[in-house]
Amino acid sequence: MNLVTRAVVEIKDGKKKLRIGNEGFFQHHLQKFPEGKVVWITLDTRAPKRSNQQNAYYWLCLREISLNTGLEETDIHEYLKGRYLPKQTITIAGDSAIIPPSTTKLSKLEFGEYMEKVIQFAADQGILLPDPSIWKKELDPQ
Repeated sequence: MNLVTRAVVEIKDGKKKLRIGNEGFFQHHLQKFPEGKVVWITLDTRAPKRSNQQNAYYWLCLREISLNTGLEETDIHEYLKGRYLPKQTITIAGDSAIIPPSTTKLSKLEFGEYMEKVIQFAADQGILLPDPSIWKKELDPQ
């Protein structure tokens, strides 16, 4: 049985605290494992998700591309995701399907790399986009 649940370890003031989002859910599923079974719990670090500022800049760019092409912003969004983000395959009950990628799951760095491709795409179409320093400041640690 594969079970994925989420827990967060917060490190604050030098102290580490495990926070389980839904402890009842976690305990319920933990009980399903047979006695003596080894259960793996994995901890990793997550990069910060793309910021609201990055997302706002992205949609500003989509609007500019829309104004220059006559296409809907959401259609351009789907096109660019499909062109520049990796496809995802999910399997449910043995049936696999390729699903569209999502920009909401990108880290700030990944979203920045995606935006570079969007900006280049627009430039290749002769479309001038607003100054990208709006979102590049998000990646600047200073």
